[in-house]
Amino acid sequence: MLRPSWGDVRIAGRSLRQWSRQMLAREMAVVPQMTWPPFAFTVRDYVSLGRNPYLPPWASPRRQDREAVHRALTLTGLQDLADKPVTELSGGEFQRSLLARALAQQPSLLLLDEPTAFLDPAYAVSMLGLIEELNAQGLTVVAVLHDLNLAATYSRRVVALRDGQVFADGEVEQVMRGRVLEDLYSTPVLVDQGPLGRPRITLLKARRNHEV
Repeated sequence: MLRPSWGDVRIAGRSLRQWSRQMLAREMAVVPQMTWPPFAFTVRDYVSLGRNPYLPPWASPRRQDREAVHRALTLTGLQDLADKPVTELSGGEFQRSLLARALAQQPSLLLLDEPTAFLDPAYAVSMLGLIEELNAQGLTVVAVLHDLNLAATYSRRVVALRDGQVFADGEVEQVMRGRVLEDLYSTPVLVDQGPLGRPRITLLKARRNHEV
């Protein structure tokens, strides 16, 4: 989203500086952690904004645009809310509309910042399951997650950051280990194997020294 002041970011082998904003919007979609719409769009119209990179200025949506929006609404379970103003949605419903707008772009790269924010556990698992399926179909996904167990369950690769620097980088089993996580968070951690065969992380109570 931002031009780097130094170094280089490459997408599909091309430097970010070589991408026009329109072409980048066709290649990449973003689901932010928190944002609110400026107008009372219907859910369908809000999701349709994801088609803007493909349309000339002031052009009406074409058949393929309407089909992409319909598919995005279906994948995210928003068909019954399509005509409801987004300003009347719950936080979780609006979070799903953000994902639907991103999917309507039909990107090859999806960036997610806390995609399960405001979602109850059932919808969080459903959303990440959908993203996992799309990833298996070829969509590249980069997600910021603070829930360690969700990250361990749905990730293929984990990059742990501390103070803006890479602290650990590797497959889930390499990073989601007790010693690594204890050093990362400076708190006791128990890691065992969950029912799905992935690491299960439990944060333990930190010991406190009390003066008598």
